[in-house]
Amino acid sequence: MNKDCYYFTHDSNAKDDPKCVLMIEQLGMEGYGIYWMLVETLRDQPDYTYPVANIPALARRYNTSAEKVRTVVYNYELFTVKDDRIFFSESLNRRMQAFNERRAKRSEAGRLGNASRWGASQTDRNAIAMRSQSLAIKVKESKIKKLTTVP
Repeated sequence: MNKDCYYFTHDSNAKDDPKCVLMIEQLGMEGYGIYWMLVETLRDQPDYTYPVANIPALARRYNTSAEKVRTVVYNYELFTVKDDRIFFSESLNRRMQAFNERRAKRSEAGRLGNASRWGASQTDRNAIAMRSQSLAIKVKESKIKKLTTVP
């Protein structure tokens, strides 16, 4: 997987949502494809919003018309348009908030586990080093005793 790919969850039955059913009836599967292209585009944005002014560029990029993309954005209550400036998906935002909260909890648990593991490991390493030094000193003393002791 490309490191620039971002994960998000979605319902496997999104196509059965009445809003999507109406969109598919009116625009065909192209409308449904446009919908998912928009959701994926939103997911790639840091704040999960996209400028309305960039709809024509999106349409060109994905070989469709700006009118069809605007229709999907404005007509099916699948997206929220704010001040005719940006649009976003409340559903995506809810999913991403839950996803980001889970990720933050896992990250914190990992950080604590790592600190615990390395903390214990450092203590263990110190204990092993001290024991090794002690044994080395005893071995050295033993050799010295053997050399200095006359049979």
